[in-house]
Amino acid sequence: MMTKGILALATLAATAGPGQSATVRFIEITSLPGAGGTGGSGAFFHIGEVEAFLTTTTPAAGLDNANDLALASAGASGSTTSGTAQHGADAALVNGVADTGATTWSRNVTVSLEATALIDLGGSFDIGTVRVWQRADGCCQDRLRNFTVNLLEDDGSGQVGQMVESFIHSGQVATNSFATFTTVPEPSTSVLGLLAGLLVIRRRR
Repeated sequence: MMTKGILALATLAATAGPGQSATVRFIEITSLPGAGGTGGSGAFFHIGEVEAFLTTTTPAAGLDNANDLALASAGASGSTTSGTAQHGADAALVNGVADTGATTWSRNVTVSLEATALIDLGGSFDIGTVRVWQRADGCCQDRLRNFTVNLLEDDGSGQVGQMVESFIHSGQVATNSFATFTTVPEPSTSVLGLLAGLLVIRRRR
């Protein structure tokens, strides 16, 4: 009976809520060699929009500005840390719109070999999902392919710190759609503590 009780409590503790992931402040998206599309061999890399959501949030099917933390209106900002500008301002990365035409953030990777967009969320959050969108006009969709997404901590001074998690997207993101990256939650300390306590109790009996 005692063993069954422990197993029941352990199951309840493990399923009581989502795990706590390490906090994230920065999202870094970098093209891989040969990622560029239309305009020549490895010419351009573009991003229509970036979204970030808490571990407790299930995003809507489309752009979810109500829950997105990677929005200028929510305190986020975008910047280019590598790559030669083709068109589109850094602000286009976090404006809540899957941009079209020349308003789309697009960087020439023929000259610089790679392009990197950095999103600063303006604070640290338990991020569960990141989505990277194509531009929304159906044009040049091969420009969003073969890239990495790195989730990074704040180093304590508001600058980029250690990497929390890294993803690679191979191939092209679907037309007028997005690629989704989901973090792997870690067991919360409360769950681990409860399980450890139950094991101690069991051994003493």
